[in-house]
Amino acid sequence: MTTTAIDTLTSRALLYKLIATGFDYPTEKLLMSLSTEEYYDGFVEVVTPLGGRLLEITKAASKKVLQEARLEKLEAFEIEYNRIFQLSHVDACPLTASEYMKGESRQAMAVAQLRGLYKSFGVTTRPAREPDHLSILCEFMSLLCAKESRAHNAGVQQRVDDCVAAQTIVIEDFLSFVPLFQKAVSAHARREYYLWMAAVTVEFIALERELFLLSTGSHKR
Repeated sequence: MTTTAIDTLTSRALLYKLIATGFDYPTEKLLMSLSTEEYYDGFVEVVTPLGGRLLEITKAASKKVLQEARLEKLEAFEIEYNRIFQLSHVDACPLTASEYMKGESRQAMAVAQLRGLYKSFGVTTRPAREPDHLSILCEFMSLLCAKESRAHNAGVQQRVDDCVAAQTIVIEDFLSFVPLFQKAVSAHARREYYLWMAAVTVEFIALERELFLLSTGSHKR
């Protein structure tokens, strides 16, 4: 495995973690981070090895998000989160993959498949979050990237293959809703932070799909 590949895996793991935090319920810790220029410098370091438009999107939004975080209180972010991500609201932008699937039986089967996948990697989801919640999916992908990197370093090819197969399933079967989600967020969000996070997410997942070459059933590592 080359140094570039290791750097890419690390960057992927970190960006998935940042997205997971971005679409989890806002906290004072998050707002404090967003209020510092160091946060955006770090974000740039994470996305630079990944290519695409991630760097452009981040640079274009960073000043707006920084200013917003410094001017707004946590309550404003909580209100926004509840308004656009809670299904009880008119302008809801669902954060769970199953909400974008047709048919209750298909939704139930998908969630059951996901629970089985988590179990095979020894992962237990938080009770307050559905297993197909965007934050949980991204946390799992971050874990898989980290496990793949360690398996590469240890020379355990079977473990590498298991991690790659699991990532492919998550990207193809559970993160395919991201473009529709991003459109909904763009239409209803009022906070620059969520507009930015949604834009980063849709670009990143597009790059991920290209990386794994899902259309041909193979992957490029």
